[in-house]
Amino acid sequence: NSYCSGKCSAQSRQEKQREACDRYQSSSKGRHLHALRQRQYRQRKKEKVTHQGSPGLVSYDLLIVELKRVTTNQKPSFSTNN
Repeated sequence: NSYCSGKCSAQSRQEKQREACDRYQSSSKGRHLHALRQRQYRQRKKEKVTHQGSPGLVSYDLLIVELKRVTTNQKPSFSTNN
């Protein structure tokens, strides 16, 4: 009813608003403008970068590691659980 009050009026308005939005969104102009807004949103989101990534490697950043071979006179021991 168009002359109801309180919750009824608010609910009716919300339904009518949703129907109007759906009609607009399904029109050619509505689809075009929605696509445009989405492109602009994705571009803004792409520009808001919080993590800057790692800096480029420089030759003096690398560590040189020397490996040494260690030998022992002990024989390897194996344990069995039988």
